[in-house]
Amino acid sequence: MASPSYRAPPTTNRFIADRQNINTDGGTQFNNSVFNGPVAFSRPPELGHNAVRAKQRIAFLQALQQHGLRDYERRKDINRTPTPGTCLWFKNHKHFKTWLHSSGPSLLWVSADPGCGKSVLAKHLIDSSVLKKPDDDRTTLSYFFFKDTFDQQDVVHALCCILFQIYDQRPDLITERLLQRFEVNKRLLRPSFDTIWPIFKDLVYNKDAGQVVCVLDGVDECHEQQLPQFIDRLREIYDSGTSSAKLKVMLLSRPYERIRANLIGHIPVIHLSGESEAEMEQISDEIDHVIKARVKEFVQRKKFLPDSPEARQAESLVLERILAVPNRTYLWAHLTLEMLNDTAFAEGDDLVVKITKVTSKLPQTVDDAYERILANISRPKAAKTLLHLVVTATRPLSLREIYTALQFTPKHDVEEGFARDSPFSDVRLSDREIQHYIRECCSLFVVVVGQKDYLLHQTAKEFLVGKPRIWPIVGRAKSTWKSSILDQKSHSLFARVCVDSLRSISPAHPFLLGVEGLSDARLPAQRENSAPALLEYAAMNWGYHLRQSPKKIQKRMVEDALQLCDVDSVLFGKWFGIFWAQTGTDLPANLRVELVTAMLGLKYAMSQFVKEDGVSLAMYQDDTYRRSALSWAVIFGHHDVVNVLVSSFSRTNLIGRRRVDASWPCFSRDISHQTPIFHAILNGHLGIARKLIDAGAIIDDEDNIGGTPLLYAMLKRQMELVDLLKEKGVATTGKSGGQAPEGLLLSAARQGNPAIVPLLLDVIKDPEKITNPKGESPLRISLSRRHHQVVQILVASRKAIAYQEDVELAAEVVGSPLMDQLLLITPPEIGISELALWLATENQDSRVLISLLSRKGLLSDYLTW
Repeated sequence: MASPSYRAPPTTNRFIADRQNINTDGGTQFNNSVFNGPVAFSRPPELGHNAVRAKQRIAFLQALQQHGLRDYERRKDINRTPTPGTCLWFKNHKHFKTWLHSSGPSLLWVSADPGCGKSVLAKHLIDSSVLKKPDDDRTTLSYFFFKDTFDQQDVVHALCCILFQIYDQRPDLITERLLQRFEVNKRLLRPSFDTIWPIFKDLVYNKDAGQVVCVLDGVDECHEQQLPQFIDRLREIYDSGTSSAKLKVMLLSRPYERIRANLIGHIPVIHLSGESEAEMEQISDEIDHVIKARVKEFVQRKKFLPDSPEARQAESLVLERILAVPNRTYLWAHLTLEMLNDTAFAEGDDLVVKITKVTSKLPQTVDDAYERILANISRPKAAKTLLHLVVTATRPLSLREIYTALQFTPKHDVEEGFARDSPFSDVRLSDREIQHYIRECCSLFVVVVGQKDYLLHQTAKEFLVGKPRIWPIVGRAKSTWKSSILDQKSHSLFARVCVDSLRSISPAHPFLLGVEGLSDARLPAQRENSAPALLEYAAMNWGYHLRQSPKKIQKRMVEDALQLCDVDSVLFGKWFGIFWAQTGTDLPANLRVELVTAMLGLKYAMSQFVKEDGVSLAMYQDDTYRRSALSWAVIFGHHDVVNVLVSSFSRTNLIGRRRVDASWPCFSRDISHQTPIFHAILNGHLGIARKLIDAGAIIDDEDNIGGTPLLYAMLKRQMELVDLLKEKGVATTGKSGGQAPEGLLLSAARQGNPAIVPLLLDVIKDPEKITNPKGESPLRISLSRRHHQVVQILVASRKAIAYQEDVELAAEVVGSPLMDQLLLITPPEIGISELALWLATENQDSRVLISLLSRKGLLSDYLTW
């Protein structure tokens, strides 16, 4: 029996006439070829597809981990494990039981004052089998501990961290559509709430996801601007009552009004301080239970004979003194007992007499305990420097990083013995020695978990950094440590440390091999070997710490900053690649020091450029994105630099002037024809957007796909800005009709702009019905122009319909993994043409051919032949 043959249709067909010389996969073209029987390939196509998918999954998880917290588990474990026999009253609370056993979406708010055990409770619930049974493979448990630090107070970081945990437990939930969305969004400057929340929402509504449990501790410590939006979106899921969203969220926070106003009346609340006398008594009993267990441990550590009269007397005495203090909390009990544990007992001391003495004046509050801990340290100057660094760091520092940072602090800020001997000697301290030094300097205030430094508790930071009182409290001794860490001073110290450590790195360091011409450094050569330990942190954060420093420090360090921003220097090569890697985008080509200064938000350096030549400054652009200093400052959200530039351009009449040619790039279009006002809206910097509007920025302009500031503000749900634009006279329809989302979707397909397509699909009612005057849909336009990312979004959205010509185009230009999905949106009545089969054979794509033959009903015959 003869084998089936598929011959090309006549070349008069417009597809063949236009495209017969195109081969998207780099294979050999066979004009008028005949395909006979199976095609042999060097490797099975399924294996290649699986390998690609596995690689994409890994890249996706790595991206979530990068934008979340790599050490999220360690951040949880800095909290203590509760004493056995505690947390029982909470687990028996009716609100908790209702939340735990609910089958649909449910929220629970757990509130308490500082030091009442919220984080310890959260850790216990996560680590125990309360929220997820060991044999339960249908429930995914995730968590995030918010803290008042740069990397732990961002809702986007929290969502990325939660998504990473869920997908890491359930990789089968990483769908093709999700990977396609990731491919589109991974090149954004940084993930935003608008790009991450839809992924989270799709996950919890996925019927295959099972039960999703999220524990969010310290919600009150996340960004104030982000909190209302986050809670509103959670409430939308909860209020919808949709049984398909099996999401349970537990929020733990202080009982702040801004949280209470958004939650009360919508979800159940448990107060850890107790809502009734019975609950308060249960909580008090649990705190006393903890105290009794810890006191017994204390007595055993002091080498009393077990059950001896002296041991019982000492235990009774300590308990009596501690339980006599009113309003006891878990944190107060922990601090007080740790202070007792640190008390030195000399050989021959009468232990009972000694305990009587040290417990005669116990601290009455948490602040009293903090003050006493720090009052007893032996190296107060070194402790203050250490605390400046730990409190101000944007993330927990490793032992090696904190050691290196101390080496670069000015001499007068560190105790003489450490500053002079250790940093400038040839002795390299081990991690254990560094940890011992930290403990010696800061006692209980800084704890080391997993080789990283953490403050003991959020209240410790509030104690140190809180605003000083103008008038002392009557009857209370003056505090030496409370409010002793001034925020701006800490930032100026860290800015100096970061800049000096970057300047000291030798060109022989592996990061700089092959680079010639190191700029002169004023720092001692002895420190350059240790500087690489701080390289990543310094590269990522020196600009931030400088921006937060006092004005006089910012002005004083302008020259240092400009040396680091000099794109022709070796210093620039040390840090900028690390800094830019966090954006996930291509490095801009042909940068200038002025553009880098704008990216970092260095106000006084920019002011210097403006004074020298403001007009020329307005004209500088990079070669990759064609963005001006103003555009870069807007994208990164640097209000102060935007104000400097806007004021300068306003004086030279550059802001309000309409763009005629490329001589006005201060507000001119970049490679996407977007001006700074577009970037302000798309990046969510509403204050900057208002500033630009007030300065006269063009607000009725269109980008390369016909989008306008008004439309993007509407798509981003920035209703205050929408109202402002309308008040300024912006019409609801654009000059070219591009204001309508339908027209914008066609333009996005034509221009290949994937970033805006998901926003448009969310607001257009029937995107599959949209066509241009030629009858071409967005799918067909993007297929014919080979905008693969747009095609992936449209296909994955299931909001497009593929017809015969679309399948033919896909067979010619789209890679094999997408054809199966394209056929899913192809109506059953649409047949597979001979042309599509021929194109698949010409491209030697067996996976596409098998998909098409299967749809046509010929696969079994083909395999038989």
